[in-house]
Amino acid sequence: MKIRTIISAMAIALSAQAFADVAETQKEMVYPVHPSKMAEWNAKTGGLVPPPEFAKHLLFLDARAENVPNLAKFAGPAERMLSLAIETKKIELPADASPQKTAFAAKTGKAGAVILLYERADDPTETAFLEDGVMLVNMEKLKCADPKRFSRRFATEFWRSIGFALGAYASTAQMGSSMQGIFSIGDFDTLKGAGLAPMQVAAISANKSKLGIFSRNSVPYSRACKEGWAPMPTNDVQRVFWNKMQADKERGPSNPLTIPPPAKK
Repeated sequence: MKIRTIISAMAIALSAQAFADVAETQKEMVYPVHPSKMAEWNAKTGGLVPPPEFAKHLLFLDARAENVPNLAKFAGPAERMLSLAIETKKIELPADASPQKTAFAAKTGKAGAVILLYERADDPTETAFLEDGVMLVNMEKLKCADPKRFSRRFATEFWRSIGFALGAYASTAQMGSSMQGIFSIGDFDTLKGAGLAPMQVAAISANKSKLGIFSRNSVPYSRACKEGWAPMPTNDVQRVFWNKMQADKERGPSNPLTIPPPAKK
């Protein structure tokens, strides 16, 4: 029970609204380090490196009639928490246009995954194309007369759509998060958390590179190696991380459930 309480508390702490409030006072620098500690920090991480040129972003297409709640206030904190680039784009979706075709058409160039927010009376609430990193969210079904209730539903669906688009659904640590089972609109109002559980954040961190999605900011060299895209090392500290990255690639997946290829005869 204690572990469950801790997980639920952590998931709630990662809720979109909480991050939106913190974003007002948070500094732009993602990895603030005091100058007196910079040398020590560089020795541990290898220093900062810019994101790769081929990096893509998670694209939110907003076809809602009104931007309420404000999508940008959710996207900024999510970028920092998940260390990935998020773009938001306001679009019009005519009544005769296909949400599916619209979302897939946008998944080109720099868009590694696409989430479309739209409003249709007859469409399902959620439609996920898991292997393609495409998510359709019909916000019409979530509307209600209470603004606070709708805002919470939106926060839950915001994180839930990211979870489906970037592979967090594969994590089993779903207590206290938006990825819990939802089988009716009323279930949105009874969830104990509106964010993502720690293991789901870790799953996104592991999966986003498969879609070519990375941070828009410079990151520690150690993180770049962990994500598998680090540039050639320029000093001894970076070389240690580089060698470990190469060894991990040669070793292959460490997941014990991974089925090895059949042996050649």
